[in-house]
Amino acid sequence: MERVLLHRLQSFIEGNNLLDPEQDGFRKAHSTTHTVLRLVQEVTDGFNRGEDTVACFIDIEKAYDSVWRHGLMVKLHRMGISDRMWLWIDNFLSDRSAACLVNGVQGDKFQTNVGLPQGSVLSPTLFNVYIKDIFEAVKSQRGKFADDGTIWDTGDDVASITDHVLKDLSETINWCNKWRMKLSIPKTEITQFSRAKQVKVLPPLQINNTCLKYNKHPRSLGIHLDEKLDFKHHISKTQDKALRALKVIREVRAISNASSKTLLKLYTTLIRPIMEYGSCVWSAIADIAPLEKVQRKALALCLGLPLTAGREAMEVATATLPLDLRFEEIAIRDVAKIMAKDVDRPIKKQLVKSMDNDQGMTKYTVTGPFDKTLKLLKKMEAVTKISIQTIEPECKFTPGCLQRSRTKPDYWSRLGSSKNRSTAQQQLGQEIIEQLMIDAPQDLTIFAFTDGSCLPNPGPCGAGAAILMPGSEETIQIKRPVSPHGSILLGELVAILEVMEYALAHVGDITASRLMIFSDSQSAVGLITLNWKPTCYQSIIEDIMAKMEQVRNDGVETEIIWTPGHADIKGNEMADQLANEAAKEASLMPPESANATQQDVKIGAREFVNQKWQKRWEITNTGRHLFNFKPQVTGKTLLDQPTVTAFRALTQLRTGYSCLNEYRYKTNQHITSHCQCGEPETVEHYLCSCPLQEKHRRQLRKTLSEELGLRVLDAQTLLEFEDDEDNKGWRETIVRELGTYIALTNRFQRAK
Repeated sequence: MERVLLHRLQSFIEGNNLLDPEQDGFRKAHSTTHTVLRLVQEVTDGFNRGEDTVACFIDIEKAYDSVWRHGLMVKLHRMGISDRMWLWIDNFLSDRSAACLVNGVQGDKFQTNVGLPQGSVLSPTLFNVYIKDIFEAVKSQRGKFADDGTIWDTGDDVASITDHVLKDLSETINWCNKWRMKLSIPKTEITQFSRAKQVKVLPPLQINNTCLKYNKHPRSLGIHLDEKLDFKHHISKTQDKALRALKVIREVRAISNASSKTLLKLYTTLIRPIMEYGSCVWSAIADIAPLEKVQRKALALCLGLPLTAGREAMEVATATLPLDLRFEEIAIRDVAKIMAKDVDRPIKKQLVKSMDNDQGMTKYTVTGPFDKTLKLLKKMEAVTKISIQTIEPECKFTPGCLQRSRTKPDYWSRLGSSKNRSTAQQQLGQEIIEQLMIDAPQDLTIFAFTDGSCLPNPGPCGAGAAILMPGSEETIQIKRPVSPHGSILLGELVAILEVMEYALAHVGDITASRLMIFSDSQSAVGLITLNWKPTCYQSIIEDIMAKMEQVRNDGVETEIIWTPGHADIKGNEMADQLANEAAKEASLMPPESANATQQDVKIGAREFVNQKWQKRWEITNTGRHLFNFKPQVTGKTLLDQPTVTAFRALTQLRTGYSCLNEYRYKTNQHITSHCQCGEPETVEHYLCSCPLQEKHRRQLRKTLSEELGLRVLDAQTLLEFEDDEDNKGWRETIVRELGTYIALTNRFQRAK
């Protein structure tokens, strides 16, 4: 029941913009880091103007437990929440009791007249309502995340801006006194950000006869700041935390023969997120070399390589983005989301201000978060033709329109996907669609099949539709080039929209009571008929819904039904062909006609950083041994094939970071680089010429000759990565037999 009320309450509050725009806590489409991002950008802008910033980090004592319930109900009523919803919330907060639990012993219950229920899904939203005007009298810059508040001011006169911040803090205390809350002065901290060589030390500052604590390294929403804003302290803390988390991989390896794939999954889900948190705030400024060391250690553990192995080669071997490029990708996507927000959002105002500054600023003393990302976006646009200037606005709350999504039909999950659908599933799909069409009144039903196509996805996008009107055997074919840079989902939605527009134009000329649209996109059908939450193309979806209502007013009910794609259903195949033709025509459309979505930016950002990674891999001095076998940074890696132990040995051979004597000698782990046979023990020697392994090599050569026709063995043939699907079986055979050879030679026991 609480969740039902929460949906309706959020719909009303967010749809009518009743909360203060600075509040980022517990709100959809808001980020934890945006308050800190605004502060850091303001500070760096000040540094570039030769100005300092004074910031106050506010702590409210026992925030949730101190909410004055009667005051909250007054604020809810002033916001326009009344009648049954107001009464329900009032009843929800009334007559509540609490008890103390110590060492498993519970004390007597007692009545509570203040505070919000702990653990209730309603409490965060109600708290946001209660403190929405806490900064109403504040003149300085400010930001909030739930009960964490920050006030700051920037200028060249430190005494003046400090006075401004203290006055605003006094106004905040006055609000707390009025609304029966208490500011925790001992936990409220103040910091001066300055890059000056001789910083004017702030005198002791007092509020209510209590000295404010000065903190050189304040922590705001999990990000450690510092006076110079170089983030050395944050990087050090993050490195320590990530290294502690790295023990998980060590312990898993110690107690099990976990695969490299499993260990890599542990790294990307448990350890890398620690280093990524808030990277859009600090990655443009901080030296991330300590974090790159963590990634190097983690990949060495996952691959079973020596801890002296080079990071660049291991990143390519596992298709793991270098951290600096990963941070760039995250920053690009974050700025795209900010750009899609309304102009009244503080973070959007900050971004627009930085964009204006970027036009006139030729040189930065300190590069701020937005400053670097805006330059990256220009470079990405040159590579991918994707511009955030045309980004689609984010989806908004519509008052009263929040509804729970409905369950998808059972047959959706029984028919598989077009990539792996069996013959039986294909036949079942045909039978289901045919039966739906047979059951409909033929002389009163408009049948339509729609499809969208992209070449590739995202890329030139087209929409196609095949329509059969009642009483006619002629199939009406519609195709429309949609965008030179769109997605399949966009094409699917536009195809449905084309059918709705055609039906509206002709429904008065025929007798029809039903319109059945068959689309092979579950996403499109779910967004329109099952109340799935849209993340893009909201305007098109709203247009489709509006036209469905218009058609309904003309006496025709619309059904949009999912049909399995590429299942040899005649109407669907015709729509697919039309969509493909339209997509080819879309490639000739001018670029300015395309609107970018968040999915476009996501794919474009990955393409951009991958190109940078590729150029770096081609010119770097490290990892050259692996480069011979894997010159491309992207592509699939046959992880843990043919076995976990053999894969780790193969990775040693490919990267050159191995237990062979040549590498061990280079790293001062062995007294000689020679094999027992007297020759230098290189990878080529071990695989192709060592007489001690000739017996096993003959068996390898014989098998590969018989199965693949290989007569001559060399390291390049045996170890190269092959991404071509046509040669997949060929490569798997080599890997399998090479794994057998490695096991028989017993030379890589340490690879376990």
